Amino acid sequence: MIYAIIKSGGKQIKASAGDSIIVEKINVEGKYEFTEIVAIFDGKELHVGKPLLKGAVVKGVMQKQGKGKKIKILRTKAKSNWARHQGHRQPYTRFFIEEIILSGKAIDKAKAPAAKKTETKKTSSKEEEK
Repeated sequence: MIYAIIKSGGKQIKASAGDSIIVEKINVEGKYEFTEIVAIFDGKELHVGKPLLKGAVVKGVMQKQGKGKKIKILRTKAKSNWARHQGHRQPYTRFFIEEIILSGKAIDKAKAPAAKKTETKKTSSKEEEK
């Protein structure tokens, strides 16, 4: 299994070609290249950067932007009848990983996600006559 560890939004995320990953919100439409690559495993050996790999790129396509589940925050102070309610929804961006490139050579590629096919109902000649 070929994978890359990318750095985005202060977090490290494991990504393989054909996977969908969720990162902190990035304002982008269409294709995006992750250039901060920490490590790549090519199936035989692990390539590790110090601190990042040079010449390594992970290409992805933005699928969706949205907000995560709501986190409810309640702050209270004992014995003083004081309380505050707060909520938070973290914005995110979902990417489909297309390929992983190491030193200018693509080591793993994925096909684009399949679009939903709509089937049309075929009518026979007998039904058309009625």
